[in-house]
Amino acid sequence: MLRYLREKTELPLPEVYYSSEAYSSEALLLMELMPGKGNLSRAQTHAGELLAALHEVTASAYGHERDTLIGSPSQPNPWTDSGVQ
Repeated sequence: MLRYLREKTELPLPEVYYSSEAYSSEALLLMELMPGKGNLSRAQTHAGELLAALHEVTASAYGHERDTLIGSPSQPNPWTDSGVQ
């Protein structure tokens, strides 16, 4: 997804050098280091805080209460004991 967004958008995203494409504890993602400039605006800081808060949502299993979308394709989200499907 990072590669796609980097190609299709103007977002400042890191270059992905390598992705193992494995969905396990042995998955590897090697990407460009993007150091900050140290002068983030309050809006940028707040956007980062909101994004971090999204990653704090947890559940007792992997999945979601309903299927979702990735763009227009459907993304099935059944409840499972493992995040690997």
